[in-house]
Amino acid sequence: MAKKLLACKLSSHTQEHIGNVTIVEATIVEHLMQMFGCREGDFLVPAGCAVNKEVHDGDVLLFRPGILPENGAICYVLIDGSPWIKRIVQGKQADEIVLCAPNQDKEPITQKSTETDVVGVCVGLLRAY
Repeated sequence: MAKKLLACKLSSHTQEHIGNVTIVEATIVEHLMQMFGCREGDFLVPAGCAVNKEVHDGDVLLFRPGILPENGAICYVLIDGSPWIKRIVQGKQADEIVLCAPNQDKEPITQKSTETDVVGVCVGLLRAY
């Protein structure tokens, strides 16, 4: 069965709104591409408040800009101009989505899909042992 992509507005402000995350530079991309499938433009974000049963303290999430999220994807989004890591799921209405905190410590936010700026979709997780 094909996975359903959510209709979200992809952010055109990737460079100015990602804040203190680390942009993967061209000098590092070659090595990371071999290990993790990174592309130039991908960015890394410490898990921080996104820690849950799948994401551990100290993990780093790899986000890719410019792709539409699948239902249930972890995304780096802008909410009122502030960056957040949220799991995006389809709302009750076709034109709404629900933004859930990955660790479920905050109430979900329901809003119109066209009002959600998706800066990047999580495509990987880096974990040190």
